[in-house]
Amino acid sequence: MEKHYPSKEVLNVLGRLTSEHYVEVYWIDACEIRDATLKDVEKAYHTEVRAIGRFYGVRDDYLIIVVEFSQSLGFRVLCIPLGTIKKVRVLTRKPVKFPLRITKTAKPVKVVYVYVKR
Repeated sequence: MEKHYPSKEVLNVLGRLTSEHYVEVYWIDACEIRDATLKDVEKAYHTEVRAIGRFYGVRDDYLIIVVEFSQSLGFRVLCIPLGTIKKVRVLTRKPVKFPLRITKTAKPVKVVYVYVKR
């Protein structure tokens, strides 16, 4: 049985994503083995990678996710070829910041008296 990447399931998930989604992506990456024996080749040729980040978009057969951001260094972005993706799992949407609500009460909960000696 042949496997085709990306699967229809992956394409369906990618079609529903917006920039508010955080995703977990599993893909097959290239692998380099140095000073290897034949036994090493049989064990280590398959390199599955997992990354978590914010969905940025799909451009020219690449999935782009933002993995990290810092004020001084900027963004760290992964560009993953669509043909290597095994699975995409939606983790959550970007948390929405709600305004702080302050409830007004008729009586104060705690009264503090400060005495200053002159």
